[in-house]
Amino acid sequence: MIKSDITIEHKTDMWQVKLNEWTGGTIKQAKPLEVLVEFNQPLTFTFKDESGALLLAHIISQDDQFSRYVVVPTTDQVVSQLKSRVLSIIAALDQPFIWLIDLAADFKVAKVWAGTLKEMPHVVLPASDVMLYAKEITPYQNPLDVAARIDELRLLRAGWINGGGKAFDTKELDRLISAFTTHYPEDLPLPYIFPTESGGIQFEWRLETSAPEIEIDLNTLRGEWLSKDKATIELSTPEGWIDLANRISALVKSNKNGGNA
Repeated sequence: MIKSDITIEHKTDMWQVKLNEWTGGTIKQAKPLEVLVEFNQPLTFTFKDESGALLLAHIISQDDQFSRYVVVPTTDQVVSQLKSRVLSIIAALDQPFIWLIDLAADFKVAKVWAGTLKEMPHVVLPASDVMLYAKEITPYQNPLDVAARIDELRLLRAGWINGGGKAFDTKELDRLISAFTTHYPEDLPLPYIFPTESGGIQFEWRLETSAPEIEIDLNTLRGEWLSKDKATIELSTPEGWIDLANRISALVKSNKNGGNA
């Protein structure tokens, strides 16, 4: 085998890998060919190795320096079955041979290991019933598609950030999506969505002169309004959503008036 000439300094706080280091030189970078799921970074995507072979990568952990992906050989047919929900993610990854890669922000591979899926910690792998998309949807183009952004959080497993970070409960995500689509007014600006390490979700609106935020406990749908007039908003009730909408509406008007309420 040809030894890899990767020279990226590799220091990480993620869990210790017990697979054998891969000394082949075929995976030096993993620049996405097709991003299947994205949440601030590609979560699941295809790329081609140095020989031109098509590979599938799925994120399982990350820290401040690197993102760790399971990588397997794939085909256009498998990718199509993933997108149409014929195959679960774990079924697509269940190959006789897998790689594990730590990927830098510029898509250069810092380190590669090789082994089998059975040698991987079970807790970092997708559950057997997790599909690429929870419903029959196509990948969206709008980064503020709130329902789609929340839906993607199903793919994050325990330890998704610096070895910490709770996994998200599917039913709780469904409840938030339903409440948002039912109660949030269509004429108001949409928020950016961020997962929190404690297993909650943060909404952030990026207005011209302000950036209001609310952090939501998915178990109770209780939101903590983090702007100047801090408050607790019960998003389990229609009245709570009216309160939130009124706050965003007032800030939108204030922005139009140059920041003067």
